[in-house]
Amino acid sequence: MFEIFDCYGAVMSKGKKRIIEALAGKLNKKRDWYHQARERISGEEFKSFQKSLNASLQSSLDTTANAIDAQLQPWNQKITGQLQELEKMNTLFHKTIARSCFLTAMLGFLLVLGITIGAWGLTKVMSNRVSDLETQQDTCKPA
Repeated sequence: MFEIFDCYGAVMSKGKKRIIEALAGKLNKKRDWYHQARERISGEEFKSFQKSLNASLQSSLDTTANAIDAQLQPWNQKITGQLQELEKMNTLFHKTIARSCFLTAMLGFLLVLGITIGAWGLTKVMSNRVSDLETQQDTCKPA
């Protein structure tokens, strides 16, 4: 083992050595206890600080989110109003397009119907005319 010297450089007796070793053991135990207590307190303080910091951060985030919401509210209302106006215009546009398509189709149908009736009428008139001419021709023929 090692020799323990007193403050004057003389080798100590076994009794003094035992006392010093016992005191060193007690000091080591006390140092370990203080070290564990310091770690436990530091851990508790850290957890407390962490909770406090999280609460503070959450409060800051809530405040920021509320401020952003308050600033965006007028824009949101304006955009919502414009969107509703666009939806009304879109509905009106679709109705107008549907109406103009219907009117164009109806005009085309009536035009085709008019041409068909006109052609049929002209064919009927010509047919009657041909029949009249044939009848006249038959009456004018010497038999």
